[in-house]
Amino acid sequence: MKYVNKIICLLTIIIGSNTYSQELSFDVSGQFHLASISEGNSNNAGGGVAFGVNYHLSPNLSLNSGAGVSLLNIQKSINTLSGSQMATDEEGENFEFQYTVDNYIESSRFGALNIPLTIQYESLEHTRFFVRAGASYTIPFAGKSSTEASQLTTTGFYERFNATISEPRFAGFGEFNDINFQNQDVDIKGSINLVFEAGIGIRKKFMSNKLIYASFFAEIGLNDIREKSTNGLLTYNTESPTDFITTSVLNATNSPINDKTKLFLVGIRLRVDL
Repeated sequence: MKYVNKIICLLTIIIGSNTYSQELSFDVSGQFHLASISEGNSNNAGGGVAFGVNYHLSPNLSLNSGAGVSLLNIQKSINTLSGSQMATDEEGENFEFQYTVDNYIESSRFGALNIPLTIQYESLEHTRFFVRAGASYTIPFAGKSSTEASQLTTTGFYERFNATISEPRFAGFGEFNDINFQNQDVDIKGSINLVFEAGIGIRKKFMSNKLIYASFFAEIGLNDIREKSTNGLLTYNTESPTDFITTSVLNATNSPINDKTKLFLVGIRLRVDL
């Protein structure tokens, strides 16, 4: 606790002794980014826009916040996965639905509201160099997923008969090729991120002497974003047995990814002072 008090006192002295006239400034920015999650999936392109508010502590130092919206595209590929789930067939008989899926690819798309809180240091030359660091909170919304697979093999184990069946196909049993599953809603938790950004700023006369910044940035998620449901990855559809129901790997109870799934973003950003 004594260390926290010392830090607070030090910040109070620095800000209190600062003769610079603190002021607010505003900016707008656009970004292009690659989004991914842990577990070794590919990077996927997205973009966003933001409105920023900056509180200047000195000519070189400022606190930054604001809000932005962006599009997050996340993809997960799995060579082979197997699973099972209890189900009921069209005649009301309970059985264990068993499946193996090859070349499973799930693509998820989210809107996201992003709220940062960072501190920036920049030089004061005509061409300025700056660095930002801090944290942000990403709130996802309107998530949708589409899923495909090259092959699906299904069987049903009926305990009452002590038998496993692999046909007929119209009942949802057998081999199915080149499948596009029905699109599903997908939910993930908000992500708390570390933020790092660095770049340059140039003052342009043709834009009323405004500063234009170009930078590289990274946002590194700290928490698990999986939102578990009660459904398995693949569910038997009693009403339409050949229309299999999928649940996102980010939600399924028997998901092949673990409980430490984190969000990562890297990209470039263009920002203009207002």
